Amino acid sequence: MAKGFSLHIGLNYIDPTHYDGNDGSLPSCINDAHQMLKIATKLGYQTQILRNEGATRDAVKEQILQVANQITSDDIFLLTYSGHGCQIPNIGPAGEEKDDADDTWALYDGQLVDDELWHLWSYFPDNARILVFLDSCHSESAVKVINLSEEVEEINLLPKSLSSTVAVKTFEKNEEFYLEIMSELPNPPKDVNARILLIAGCQENQTSRAGSGPWSLSALTKQVVNVWDRGKFEGSYEDFYSAIVARMPDLVDQYPTCTLFGKRDQNFLLEKPFSIG
Repeated sequence: MAKGFSLHIGLNYIDPTHYDGNDGSLPSCINDAHQMLKIATKLGYQTQILRNEGATRDAVKEQILQVANQITSDDIFLLTYSGHGCQIPNIGPAGEEKDDADDTWALYDGQLVDDELWHLWSYFPDNARILVFLDSCHSESAVKVINLSEEVEEINLLPKSLSSTVAVKTFEKNEEFYLEIMSELPNPPKDVNARILLIAGCQENQTSRAGSGPWSLSALTKQVVNVWDRGKFEGSYEDFYSAIVARMPDLVDQYPTCTLFGKRDQNFLLEKPFSIG
């Protein structure tokens, strides 16, 4: 029988010693991780969760590689991330990024660069399914890279991106750290033969929104949970994505995306969301 593995990452704050004195405080990211964990647990996934200080660069990479070593081509890996998405100057191969910037996840002790994620995907077996939900800013290409029955209108939604000033200063302070990371990755990158489906909170140049209260969910995760409706949703990933978009708040700078990466398999889009077998 096919097996499901999942990893849920949520950071309500990050280590200010790495991020130029900024702790990146957000109220809703841990809530997001727990709600996605509940979906996976109910469906029989083997689950892991990493939060705040536990969501370090090494811990996230180790958990992903552990799954890569266990998963087969019949299985699925569900990965969810809620936290700040950032950008740093492109330090990968010249010309690989159309905006000349690498997209990152702001993990507790440092940023995980999209090139690192792409390298991690190369360890997964051919045709394995990887389903990624990114509730963060600049998330469209970053894989390269509560009471659920209540409809609560979120107000004062918070951007899930560190300011450009903080991002620049963080990179300048830790430039050698990130240059060393990139120097250790294969060039050219290894091929990725797993099937990757990414549902991202926004386009690459946009901002995702966090909730504003202690029990809130971020904008994307809230609609994922509402559309899923405790498993009552019937339809494909394409239908699921369309329903999420239709329910999103009217934010001119946040439009979720749905993209296939790796071995692009249109049949993946036709499966019922979160299905293991």
